Amino acid sequence: MIKISGVYRDPAGVAMPGALIAVKSKNNTLETFKCLCVETVTGRGGEYEFSVVPDDYEVFITYDNGIRQRLGFMRIEDGAADGSLNDYLIYADPELARPPVYSDIKRMSERARNAEIVSSESARASAGYRDAAMDARDVAVAESKTAKASAQSAIASEKGATESAASAANSAKESKAAEGMSKKYSDDARDYSEITQSVSDAYPDEIAAQKAVDDGKETRKYFWVHSQSTNELALEYTVSNGRIVPTGRWSMAGGAVTDALNEMKTRVSTVPNAPAGIADNIAAGVEFADGHFAPLMLDDGRHAFIDSNGMLRVVAADSDVVVRPYIEAQPYTLPDGAVCTKIIVDPYENITEAWTEDGGYYFATPDGLKRVGDLKPAAQQIKQATAVSDLVMNYGATRISVSDDLRPVMYILPTFGQSLAEGWSTYDDDVLIATTQLYPENAWMFKSDRGAGKENPNRGPNPIDEIVSLKDTVNGNWKETSCSSSASHIISEVEKMTGKRIHILRYVAAQGSMAYRNLTKGTYAWSVLIQGLIDAKRICERMGFKPIVLGIDVKAGESDIDKTGGIFADLYTRFLKNFDRNINSEVKRIFGGDHPAVSIFVEQCSWWPFTEWDIKNVRQGQLSADGHGNIRFTGPGYQYPHVGDIIHINSKGQNQRGVSLARAVVFECFGTGFIPVKPMEVYWSGANTIDIICSSSVEIIKDTSDVIVSSIALGPGAGFGIRARDSSPISITSATPFGKIGIRLNVDNPTNTRNVQISYAQRRTGSDNQSGPIYGARGLFRTKDGITNLYTGEIEYQWLPAFIWELN
Repeated sequence: MIKISGVYRDPAGVAMPGALIAVKSKNNTLETFKCLCVETVTGRGGEYEFSVVPDDYEVFITYDNGIRQRLGFMRIEDGAADGSLNDYLIYADPELARPPVYSDIKRMSERARNAEIVSSESARASAGYRDAAMDARDVAVAESKTAKASAQSAIASEKGATESAASAANSAKESKAAEGMSKKYSDDARDYSEITQSVSDAYPDEIAAQKAVDDGKETRKYFWVHSQSTNELALEYTVSNGRIVPTGRWSMAGGAVTDALNEMKTRVSTVPNAPAGIADNIAAGVEFADGHFAPLMLDDGRHAFIDSNGMLRVVAADSDVVVRPYIEAQPYTLPDGAVCTKIIVDPYENITEAWTEDGGYYFATPDGLKRVGDLKPAAQQIKQATAVSDLVMNYGATRISVSDDLRPVMYILPTFGQSLAEGWSTYDDDVLIATTQLYPENAWMFKSDRGAGKENPNRGPNPIDEIVSLKDTVNGNWKETSCSSSASHIISEVEKMTGKRIHILRYVAAQGSMAYRNLTKGTYAWSVLIQGLIDAKRICERMGFKPIVLGIDVKAGESDIDKTGGIFADLYTRFLKNFDRNINSEVKRIFGGDHPAVSIFVEQCSWWPFTEWDIKNVRQGQLSADGHGNIRFTGPGYQYPHVGDIIHINSKGQNQRGVSLARAVVFECFGTGFIPVKPMEVYWSGANTIDIICSSSVEIIKDTSDVIVSSIALGPGAGFGIRARDSSPISITSATPFGKIGIRLNVDNPTNTRNVQISYAQRRTGSDNQSGPIYGARGLFRTKDGITNLYTGEIEYQWLPAFIWELN
């Protein structure tokens, strides 16, 4: 670890106490995962101290008045010495600076740091002049137009350094070492002033430079010679034994830059504009064979293009060599609907420049912000880790594919809905199932504010700026959620097939006892859901991940059964379609228009307090929504334990629910599509037989073991019911599997009626409103095979969902 310490001062040199310094890693190595964000508050005297590992960092400062500012970038290399922020913040962002500029700045910083180590009190004033000379030289290198002014500043610094050296010697006459050190700094100042002078009048080639030395006209220690490469650089030379030799340093030569810019501008002015058939938002530049596009640049580092009037316009100021501070805040929407990713403001807090998620760049004009360009990188092929199997998760054939690009993906999977989504249950003697996170470095959640031992993936609507390893706990009525189990089983199955261990961010956005109208736009749960997506994008990109919303897990509907007036099946289907449209619109707004459509995973609620044929059938609406738009039905919920609670499932039930969700997510998002076990066809196959054909790739059986779902009081229909539309007598005498995916009902039908309704898992056998596998509305048909639960070792099957079917 490298220690960074010092005193933080404002531009006037006044120490700043109480300021929050945040240092955030730009990469996501195993080492920096341990140190993603280091924060410290300056002491009373502005002092600070923290430690970091070698990496690239962004540095932010938040003052005690709440204003946050981005100070710049800091690169810590292997073997770096301890130092202060000033030692490292002098570097430009390595991604923005040109290599020679970055190298030169780095060498100058190292030279300054080494000189500081050996300096003494008597030479402090001289060192100040030396630094001024170095600053003047840096200005000359980065800003070629002011090279001569910088040279004059350096000469003045040289003079001041000499005078300071004499003063230091007079005040320390007995210290020969101090006098020698002071003279050294004076010599350094002279050297740097000579360098500064020579940048603006570099020799055209080595021959001219050598001739000047031979003629006695070149007497400086260092001087510059134009490079003969196409980069138009200036190379630094010195004299050894009468011959000029390169020192290995280079910089942008002022004259070379001016000549190149003049030629570029001449050529740009001849580029055809809009009347010649080129759109006015297309930048002039060079396209390489690999599709990479390099736009032309002006002398301030900005890309340029010619508009329809032949005027020079600028775009993409992100390429500036000089890194300007900007404000990092919540996404800001411009009047035209574009969402800003970065803005630059003037002292009056007016936006002067803005960059937007759709690739736009805006700058201030007397008429307001004007959009002047759209420069996006060319699309590239996405590498895939992939494998195919005839039986994945003991459910069906598919191919599993996942991004194998160098930039890791963070797959975001929120759970949305009511108290069952929250993991809420009144059962007292509950036991946590996900006691250990199976993938602590790959399964994530937002940092919880509930305190140690009480953490879980539920979050609120306020912004959160950190994610941590996913963890479920049991705390009072807060039980385990489906998050840990679903994340672990998704990661496990994808890795089992592709060898790629993915990252998943899970969180819960929910509020209990709320019908759909109190969960949609403008409500608490909706605000939590959207803020979670906004936070996820910001945090993941800062950590180096590419954020992708995998889907939304919806666990809701119980309150609509008894709290939405006039509810019926098709109305709830419309609710889910409305949610699909709304959330996909928000995802594209937040993550960009090229984000893939987000799947809506809907599980059937298990609570059914009414009679078998009641019209308030939310569960039918959930099943009927399957396949509409992006809605994917995952299965029923009656098979989960509902111990000690009428509506809610316990921690084991939540853990099982996570497995069911994982099955659907793996097939739909990483495979070739998911379809649940559900009735596809229902028809009269004989005078007294009705056949139900199910959608399933694996065999359907009737489970009469009573281990998971109780068969007591279900009767010969094993969960099926029947009634005639003309009120004729009709009853089921048996329900048995046939073939691999069929169920046959034998009926007593004395009037030979054909206009009937068939129900499944619609009738309770208890005396109260109890849900679940013992007394709730349930059935006995499931898949023969299932998934082995990673936490319990038990098999989790796909069960036939509750439904009503009209047959005539």
